[in-house]
Amino acid sequence: MSHGGDPTVPSDVHTRRSGWLVALSGATGKQLGTHLAMPEDRETYCAPTVHTRRDGSQYILYGSGGETVGGQFLAISMTDFYRHIYQKPRDSPVPNVKGDYRQWGFKPPSAKGEISIFVAEEKGVMVPPVMVDMNRDGVKDILMNSFDGNMVLFDGETLESCGRSSSRAGSPTARQLQTVIVDGRDGTVLWNMTTVKYDVTSDLIARTGAKNRDVFLFRAQGRRGRDPMERGAIHGATGIQRVVNYVECESDQTVYIAEFFALDRTTMAQPIKLWEKGSEKHHYQLTERDQQKVAAVREKYGNNASSTDDEIPWTRGKRDALSKDDKPFCILMQPDERTTVCHGLSDAQRQKVDYEIRQMRRGDLNGLYALLAENKWNMERDYLECVFDTDPSGLLVVLTEDGHVIGHNGILAHGDHVASSGMNIVKEQYRELGIGRELFKRVMGVMRERNVGGTSLSNRISFYAQFGWTIPSYTLHYNQGPVNPDFINTQPKVDGLKIVPVTEELFEDVLGYDSELHTVPRPKYLHNWVMFHKAKSFAALKNGKVCGYSVLRPSDVGFKMYPLFADDKNVAHALFCKMASFVPDGQDVIFTQPIENEEATKFVEANKFTNYLSMTRLYNKWNIDVDVKRVFSTSSTKYAIV
Repeated sequence: MSHGGDPTVPSDVHTRRSGWLVALSGATGKQLGTHLAMPEDRETYCAPTVHTRRDGSQYILYGSGGETVGGQFLAISMTDFYRHIYQKPRDSPVPNVKGDYRQWGFKPPSAKGEISIFVAEEKGVMVPPVMVDMNRDGVKDILMNSFDGNMVLFDGETLESCGRSSSRAGSPTARQLQTVIVDGRDGTVLWNMTTVKYDVTSDLIARTGAKNRDVFLFRAQGRRGRDPMERGAIHGATGIQRVVNYVECESDQTVYIAEFFALDRTTMAQPIKLWEKGSEKHHYQLTERDQQKVAAVREKYGNNASSTDDEIPWTRGKRDALSKDDKPFCILMQPDERTTVCHGLSDAQRQKVDYEIRQMRRGDLNGLYALLAENKWNMERDYLECVFDTDPSGLLVVLTEDGHVIGHNGILAHGDHVASSGMNIVKEQYRELGIGRELFKRVMGVMRERNVGGTSLSNRISFYAQFGWTIPSYTLHYNQGPVNPDFINTQPKVDGLKIVPVTEELFEDVLGYDSELHTVPRPKYLHNWVMFHKAKSFAALKNGKVCGYSVLRPSDVGFKMYPLFADDKNVAHALFCKMASFVPDGQDVIFTQPIENEEATKFVEANKFTNYLSMTRLYNKWNIDVDVKRVFSTSSTKYAIV
């Protein structure tokens, strides 16, 4: 969280106390370690945002500076932030993180690890960025807005600038606010409204069922009336009656009316007002004790309103509080909202969301991949091609009216009697609408009388049970981490064992071995997987006969060793070492083993892999017995029996 920003410092004083970025324990609420001070001792009003790149590495995005003080838009990696708050060397290991954390963008980080993304010379960066995947590469891009009117879009994966828009010419001072709608393609201003009171609530977009009729929701203050003091914002709007060259309570309060509007493409000339609220007057009288306190403050600080405001806010204003006049004082409660509203679908509205479920097409692969990446699925884009090229007849997608992929489920048939379920996913804002359930019914209908199996997380078993998936088979543990060199160095020598690349000539023998474990031949799928040009595929031979094989393929994060099948632990160890030789230093291996295979579990422990997920294999008609003693790492957690 951010901590900083002192509203009591006059706007013309630019020497401020530094703002901080601090970490709090989720268990106790107490601060963890020390704080990270803003560069150049700037203040901060910006709430931090956590950004995740494709390889799983995470960065904290934050801003410094204020209304009258310049600042920066900054980032710091989770690893560097951890090292800083715990005062550890920059090269020390950090637990429980993913990704390689190489230099992000073209600017090298500071000694603390801070990355300066954008410098705002005159006014700071006070609001969090908007995170949206503009280029649809599966990583959210970063739309930053500085207080001087600059809006810049950065690529979320590379940090390259993708475009810039500026409204500085129309917003020269802090006493004006411009609410703007910009074209997402090039930053062109499509619509704007100027007021004399700036606002710090975030605007919202409400998506409707009508095509190109999304609604822009925003708040405005100072659209009408005039502020004699020309103050851009309200600070400390309540307190003792103020006399600021005039009795404030007796002045025209039109300029303080706050309004809430809805706007779509058909109402740009005249936005629809949903709500408004003006100032409220409250009268009171000072007691004798109150008057004594006012007198004490005046004696110490004088009659200057600013200096007394800093110490005791209720003394704001210069009304003669010691007067014996019986006329009651008046204070104003002025609209000063600083939080964002929320919106959502009511139960009655949920059924109005328009979507289509249809068989998947090749053109849907990019959209599905982006959806999986958005939900942090560690996926290989080419794996989707592998499954689609095998048999797309059981693959379904959910599309919105404008063609965006918001859901997927699929089943891959292994002959006439058995099939395996794949990725069951629905975009977050469309969940709880029954889409996932309808998807599942559709794909199960495609498979008709086949025995269908799939892997389920422990918290999803009840979902699959409603469709008859109640027959458990084996349990998988999804593990990840760098290879332990000590495990490689302990490779046993096996007489007569050869580890050779899988060639077209050898493929039929590998297919035969795979069929023993998978229980059903899968020639097309296996050829797509094993013989892919990015795959490292090797077989173990004894006396010219296949006794094991393994495939290593790159994923979004790390490399998947899918599968590692072997007759015994020594053959598996030899194959593991061969595959590990192709993993770059510092990169992770994904290794998913049946817990029923004790030797495979020892591989996980010896390499000190981290277990992230536990999954159970389920069937709807009968269990399929698999020789898990020869399965050290599964071929896939989706679209495969093992």
